[in-house]
Amino acid sequence: INWKAHRAGQEDISEMTAYLAQFFRLGLHMGHEYVKVADEVAHARAYLEICKMRYGDALRFEFEVDQSLLEVKIKKILLQPVIENCIKYGLKKDTDENLIRICVYREEERMVLSVSDNGNGMDEQRLKDVLKRMTSDEYTEETGSFGLHNLYSRLMLAYKGKCMLNVESFPEE
Repeated sequence: INWKAHRAGQEDISEMTAYLAQFFRLGLHMGHEYVKVADEVAHARAYLEICKMRYGDALRFEFEVDQSLLEVKIKKILLQPVIENCIKYGLKKDTDENLIRICVYREEERMVLSVSDNGNGMDEQRLKDVLKRMTSDEYTEETGSFGLHNLYSRLMLAYKGKCMLNVESFPEE
């Protein structure tokens, strides 16, 4: 597809296809469940580049990653589901000031992966509902929050409860 798009002069489609290939290659990671932080960040960046092609100037993103953590192995596909939620629920449709910020840093003995946006935010009740569905033992399609529920479950299994997934939000933040 990339070759055909390139030959047809469709550079935007060629570029998007290259990012999509990178996204899948990094996401599949030869069947390994754990990846280096550098690969997880590259996976998130490929996803954001694809989204940027869709939203154009309405979406900006930035990464701040502690370089000393790049070789640390973590469970794969941790950032992308949260970024997807930022885009799906957080983007403000009437502005081009949407910013998603991804940070990876040390905090005492822990590594923190943080995804934040300056989007719509949630009121207190909506946040409580999201947190309840995220940590529920029983998930159904009707309850929603599949991405966060799945991420939470994968983290608890992988790290045997020695980790935390936290969601914070305020209306219009």
